[in-house]
Order: sequence, then C-alpha cells, then structure tokens
Amino acid sequence: MEIQAKRVQARLDNLQRKYEFMTIQRLKGNSHAAHEIKSLKQEKVPVSKTCKVPLNAQVYELLTIFMDWISDYYLSKLKSEGSGMGGESPVLKFASQRNDIQEKCVKLLPVMTEQLQWMPFVNSKLHEPFLKFIYWSLRQLEAGTLHSTMTSTLRRLGEDIFKGVVTKAIQDNSSEHSMENKPKTAAFFRSSNLPLRFLSTLIVLKTVTQGKLSNVLIV
Repeated sequence: MEIQAKRVQARLDNLQRKYEFMTIQRLKGNSHAAHEIKSLKQEKVPVSKTCKVPLNAQVYELLTIFMDWISDYYLSKLKSEGSGMGGESPVLKFASQRNDIQEKCVKLLPVMTEQLQWMPFVNSKLHEPFLKFIYWSLRQLEAGTLHSTMTSTLRRLGEDIFKGVVTKAIQDNSSEHSMENKPKTAAFFRSSNLPLRFLSTLIVLKTVTQGKLSNVLIV
C-alpha cells in the first residue's frame, strides 16, 4: 500500500507540474497577444491624427464641375416673363421653371454658406466656380420674393466673402504634424485672383445692405 501511495503521489506531482507549465505558457501567449493588440492600436493613432478634416478633394473637384455646368447653362439664363415665343403657354412654363430654380437656390445657399468654412482646405482654383454658382443663385433670387426670407444667410454670406475664412490651429504637441496645424485661410474679396475678387465684390454688393455696407468697408 505504501508503494502504491508513493506512485499516486508521484503522478499527482507530475500532473501539478504539467498544469503549472501549461498555465505559464497560456499566460505568456495572452501577454504576447495583448502586446500585439496594443502595438497595433499605437500604430493606428497617427492615422487618425492625419484625418482631422473629413475632406475628399476629388469630391470638391467633381462638384465644382457640376457647378460650372449649372451656372453656365441654367442659372445665368436670366429672362423676363415677357420674352415668351408668343402665346401664354411659354410664359407660364418659364415662370414655373424659374420658381422651381428659385426654390432650389433657397435650399442650396445656406449649405453653400456653410461650405465656405472648408474652402481653406480646398485647392484655391476651385474657389472661382464655387463663388460663381453662389453669384448666379443670388441673381436668380433677385427676380422673386424668396430673397427677403434669407436675410441672415445673405448677411453671413456677404461677411464671410468680404472678410475671408480663417481656420483655427489644431493643438497637437507632435512635431510630425506641425505644418498641418497652422491656421489656413481662404481669401475671396482680397484675393490676388482678379476674377475671384470681382465675383466676391458682386456677391458682397448683393448680400450686404446699403446701411451696413459702409461699416463693412471700413473694417
């Protein structure tokens, strides 16, 4: 019985050592996996820092092409109601089309005004078709009664065009992104691009009231 008890004890000792060995190996494996996950997270951090601006330049290029097209072939076609080709039907049809265009301009102008804040991040060559679209939208609204319902939007639009847009610097201690963290500007009324400055002047004159125009120009 004593010999059998020693054998059982030896087997228990072996099983205990085997269990301890497997436990240590499992912990090492978990530690290694945790280290890999942590390292992957650390590698992903710089990527998130470089994507602070949700902007796709190609999307803006595509949009400005559409804006040019719409401005040249639709918005810039300003006609009076008396220019029908005879009869009442063409005049009524044109009036309906013009009202439809004006309603779309009313919906788009607030969005366009908001998008001015992103212009510092966009290639400056895309600013001109953007402002041209805004200008011809304003011209369309002049012929209707919806113009008076957008006083605050037009005021902000005129002020942003006149003063330009400056983005705030992003606080980041890393030197890797120091160039990206500098403030960016988009000049419209004071742009060195003469066509862009001309468009900006026309927009300012159409959005800022005469009473406030003198105060704005003094700034």
